[in-house]
Amino acid sequence: MMKQSQSVVEATVSVLGDEFRPGTPILTYITKEQTTQVVDLVTDSIMEGLTEFSDQARAKYDDRKKVRSYVVGMVNNWFRKGKELNGGTTYI
Repeated sequence: MMKQSQSVVEATVSVLGDEFRPGTPILTYITKEQTTQVVDLVTDSIMEGLTEFSDQARAKYDDRKKVRSYVVGMVNNWFRKGKELNGGTTYI
């Protein structure tokens, strides 16, 4: 099972393909449409049980719409905090 951070990174790289620029903060060039695709991929991964999601979280986010709303924030968080996606800087 994949960690949530890994799921976001893999979905981002998958969506961007050749446009992915390691070392450049993702928020400086990813489009809204691409971000939506990343959110959808990570949501699918959680729904399919491929990405970690605690039993407590599953109880709170008990349908796809609720999981997707959680994933929107999670993706934004990892775009800012994940060194693979934020240009390698430590988030402050």
